[in-house]
Amino acid sequence: GRAISAKKSADLRDFVAEHFFLDADEYRDRGDDGFEGLEVALCLDRAPSVRHLDEWLVPLSPICKLLASWRARGLKVQDVEDAQECKVFLSRGSELAGVLADEGVELQPLHEALSAVMGSSGCCLGVVTEGVAGELEKLLDFERPLELRDDPSGLWQCLEWSFWGGNDQGSPYEGGLRAFLWQLSLRQEEYHSYSVFEMLTVQFAYLPLCIHRTKAYAQKAALDSEHFGQSYMNCAPTHLSYAIDHFFVAGASDRAQETWVLMKSHRWQPVDWQSIHNTAIGYLPGIAHWPWWQAHPAVKPYIDFLERHFDLIAKERPALDWHANLQKDAFPATSNDKSWHKIEFWQDGALTDECDWTPLTCDALSTLGWGVAGDIVTRKLAWSIVEPGTRFAGHSGQSRRINIQVCVQGCEGAELHIDGTVVQYERGRAIAWQDGWRHEVRNRGMQPRWVFIISIPHPEYQLAWEASGAQWPDTLQRLNGKWRLAGPYDRV
Repeated sequence: GRAISAKKSADLRDFVAEHFFLDADEYRDRGDDGFEGLEVALCLDRAPSVRHLDEWLVPLSPICKLLASWRARGLKVQDVEDAQECKVFLSRGSELAGVLADEGVELQPLHEALSAVMGSSGCCLGVVTEGVAGELEKLLDFERPLELRDDPSGLWQCLEWSFWGGNDQGSPYEGGLRAFLWQLSLRQEEYHSYSVFEMLTVQFAYLPLCIHRTKAYAQKAALDSEHFGQSYMNCAPTHLSYAIDHFFVAGASDRAQETWVLMKSHRWQPVDWQSIHNTAIGYLPGIAHWPWWQAHPAVKPYIDFLERHFDLIAKERPALDWHANLQKDAFPATSNDKSWHKIEFWQDGALTDECDWTPLTCDALSTLGWGVAGDIVTRKLAWSIVEPGTRFAGHSGQSRRINIQVCVQGCEGAELHIDGTVVQYERGRAIAWQDGWRHEVRNRGMQPRWVFIISIPHPEYQLAWEASGAQWPDTLQRLNGKWRLAGPYDRV
């Protein structure tokens, strides 16, 4: 599993080098507009309020002189090739980006503009053309320990914008070179290549643009629950979570461990994960983090519900054998080989039309008394199906959600992997686990594995939300007070 063939690794290195500017025309078009806008924002508008004014002014002056000179000469930023001018522009631009990364959300648009202009400049194109192959060879040498690359030439900051794409994407699966490589790996089912392109993710996560995006997200997320839920905007924690997940999927557990050690020892700590197996998206440090939850008093009623209605659920399940969703991927960003499917019965605060297929099951579900007000996380009432002889790749979900499942068919030979343990599914026996712990299902059996799943808010999050009167800042304050119910309930 861990070994990556030299040929495939070399092929991917060549591919990455070739496609760092796969959207070159788009970025260059943006560069024309961005060039003038950047000069206005940096040099002509009222000076922004920065905490370290001296550090701001030192790189700003030479950059403004260059921008004014290029404009006076009628140059487009992508046409600038003078070696001395490029050296000043890239070194001072990188220095300025470092200053911006220490600022808050107000200066993030300025940083985005600077990164886009640098990335689309002729200066960066020259640096990348000359240096990217050699740097990739070093970075992707799997015999070398993982380390963050030094960047004296500005190479990596030249590539930040191309790698991440804009900051308005709805998913890490959209926009930028990283998303392109992710989709390519899935389409070609080359999961070993995860361990190659995620080496780039680790590198870029600790560069100024991602750092600034992370800080801006944290500033907004502290005030608004809706923004907190947009975890894809939380650059470093979200993408490092995916990187660790993907290293494990690729069989490169040593790279996952190295990434974990680097994160915990780095001077910048964007997230307070406590276990390499619990790198949750949208991590809330103030709530209890246990893998198993079926004994918790707020969860056990759902365990009892699934086991009490098991015969009814199992009796109606065959009606879904020809459902169209069995030809669709449940989550294409995790698996798109038609090995994992879902059929959902809850959406937008109400039972769905899927109830026409299994009316008695939905009659039972209606007794749960759910309504719109309870959807403080993405709740679920659904079937999850994994085809025989397949796996759905390990991934980390939300720390604010608890999943309760009962296996109905294809249980023999099906396994749930969580927290370094393997649990065999048993027909009719319900289990509950926190979604933020990395989880994977392997179906070694001869039949599709069907489980019915109920997903609910984390009990402590639910209590804090209700006690605060649905006020997000007060909810966070209560959770950060480390209040606890009796417990733990962390045994399978």
